[in-house]
Amino acid sequence: MANVVMRHRSFVTRRRFYWSRRDLNETLEVVRDEAEAFINRIGAENVVSVVEHSMVGAPFCIVVWYRVEESAAEPSRQPTGAPELDPSGIRIPPRGPGG
Repeated sequence: MANVVMRHRSFVTRRRFYWSRRDLNETLEVVRDEAEAFINRIGAENVVSVVEHSMVGAPFCIVVWYRVEESAAEPSRQPTGAPELDPSGIRIPPRGPGG
């Protein structure tokens, strides 16, 4: 039995400062091309959302949310140290010793 799970992938600019607007635009296009290549690889029908975050206090980035079918035997690949989420999506604080 396969479960459909949501995943995301972020594409971020590598630089924070640019000498010219042209240099900035070229860098943004590189990030957009990386995101587009990823979308083509996973299939556009699996993409749920694509969001561009502007450079206000942080680097420019694109976040692609997509769905993946995962078999019940295949464990979730949650990173070590990632916060646990309850079913409503609220973060559950880590428990201390004896908790």
